[in-house]
Amino acid sequence: MIYFDNASTSSPKSKLVMSYIKKYLNEIRVNPGRGFGTLAKYATHLIEDTRAELGVLLGISTPDNISFTYNATHALNIALQGSLSAGDHVIISNFEHNSVIRPLSHLKKTRHIEFDILSADTQGFFDLKGLESLINPKTKLIVFSHASNVLGVITPIKQIGELAKKHGILFCVDCAQTAGIVDIEAEKDGIDILAGTCHKGLLGPSGVGFLYVRDQKNVASLFQGGGGYNSASDLHPELGPHKYEAGTINYLGIAGLRGSLEEVVKNKKIYHEHEKELLADLLSRISEMPFIKLYGTQLLQYKVPLVSFNVHNFSAQEVCSYLEDSHGIITRGGLHCSPLIHKAMNTAAYGSVRISLGPYNTLKDIKAFIKALYAFATLNKL
Repeated sequence: MIYFDNASTSSPKSKLVMSYIKKYLNEIRVNPGRGFGTLAKYATHLIEDTRAELGVLLGISTPDNISFTYNATHALNIALQGSLSAGDHVIISNFEHNSVIRPLSHLKKTRHIEFDILSADTQGFFDLKGLESLINPKTKLIVFSHASNVLGVITPIKQIGELAKKHGILFCVDCAQTAGIVDIEAEKDGIDILAGTCHKGLLGPSGVGFLYVRDQKNVASLFQGGGGYNSASDLHPELGPHKYEAGTINYLGIAGLRGSLEEVVKNKKIYHEHEKELLADLLSRISEMPFIKLYGTQLLQYKVPLVSFNVHNFSAQEVCSYLEDSHGIITRGGLHCSPLIHKAMNTAAYGSVRISLGPYNTLKDIKAFIKALYAFATLNKL
């Protein structure tokens, strides 16, 4: 099998990830923060070390402002539902995933918030003057995906953060597609809220996400309960990380994340250069195919290692099924939970084929993929 769906979840998971999970299961076995025994203390150290390591990677000097969640969707729901009140106005981009669109649509219905959408041009670039023109006196929050999970185009979060600060507006970034792949300096880039997941570019297990909140007075918690912190109080903690970590969370997954962070931090530059090499090779080969339509810019400096395309006169699902059934190549076809950008590309009816690369892919994999596309074209007389 050749796996090209790393934007959904990275695969395979490394032996280091497996070893940390196995160690937690076999040697630690208990929840952190529950009791004063040696195992509980060891568990606590492991979780807090992971939190601190994640903070270093994301440019966050206060790891207690990072809370672990179950995924990016969970983190974004806390951010949106915890920060918005009746009458608030939000600006989003048409890069956004349903993990932003659906909570905001729900809040529009239940709390009467409003939101506007800034659309990218055909290459995937934004006019920040257009963003500023959407700001009104009720604008509370700007939410942007750091990179589109369809086009792979990276957004200029530093400039957007400066614009948000200029107008006194909270700035929330969804880094699900960039954490571990693109450098993030949350504090320097003026990010007030950062939401992400750990099973994509961070190469960790599924079931673990994170939420960074610069000033936690701006975001209420959605859940209250236990957690092993200040148990005598009948009120849930108002400070992080406990504020957003009610109950037993996925400590086993966080242990696995500790292993993947060790791998990512050690190999980040190597992985980045390798993925850029793969992306350059893929784009140079696929752009020569007359039966292929590519979407978004092909300029490497603006992209994560991801390409979306369609084969003329064929649905994305037909192409993906052929690649898997006939060549063992795993891609992703459809709308990718991002209907706004597909609407802009005029692909809302049938989606696109997405190939997303990871550090374990090779140039040999790219060559096999291109060969399979030519085989599909020959079979269908394109």
